[in-house]
Amino acid sequence: MDSDADDEAAAGPRVPEPTYDPDAVPGVTTGEDVVAYYGKYGQDSTVKFFYCVRPPEGMRFRPYDLIVVPRERLALYSEYFTVSANGVMMVRRGVQAEFVPLASWVRQASLFDLVSNIGFFKNYVTGRAFRRWHKGVRQKNFKRVRSVVQRQLFGARPTFS
Repeated sequence: MDSDADDEAAAGPRVPEPTYDPDAVPGVTTGEDVVAYYGKYGQDSTVKFFYCVRPPEGMRFRPYDLIVVPRERLALYSEYFTVSANGVMMVRRGVQAEFVPLASWVRQASLFDLVSNIGFFKNYVTGRAFRRWHKGVRQKNFKRVRSVVQRQLFGARPTFS
């Protein structure tokens, strides 16, 4: 019996074996990483599906930017994506799922990036906000000038109309 205890003491403290997460691949954290992974390993890869969601929204709308999440966290999202070597499936609660072949997804993402780098589309949100602000300032100035003109204009007085 002492020999078993001596063997354990010599081997050091017992470390529990790490649990294997079949969906976790080191270095695969974004949708682009997933596409590169399947580009490298294809149908023969050990991981058949990656589960992705859209990142928190910023100033720019980026529908093709995805982040990889564990399968257990999918219940927290109303929309998620299942990416395989064959394609991307978008799943929304209460709506029929949509499937896009992986080659089409990559092409659409590339085209979206190209179009969104054109000045008009790149600056659309800020330009729209500026135009609305500018229109509001012009209306405010017009109303102020109109009231001054109404008070001072000789022909606009009730006695002369």
